[in-house]
Amino acid sequence: MRAFGVGEARKRLKQIINQTETTDAVIALERHGQPVAIVLSVARYRKLLGEGAALLAARERGAGQRMKQALDLGQAFTRLKVDRRP
Repeated sequence: MRAFGVGEARKRLKQIINQTETTDAVIALERHGQPVAIVLSVARYRKLLGEGAALLAARERGAGQRMKQALDLGQAFTRLKVDRRP
């Protein structure tokens, strides 16, 4: 990934935009040597959003399954407690 200081990026903005569009590059913008922003093409951004949404949906499905398992386990413990009463 290429990086430009914010001042340099301001001077080369047209070139940076063209590069992200034509080569699908990701360019970091830095201030005092630290990254502060990323420039990428809309196509790559949309792809990342789609991947992120898919990961989030998978994570939520997994959390739902774990919650169901925990509830099932809780019910099993409740039954055990009831079964042990004299």
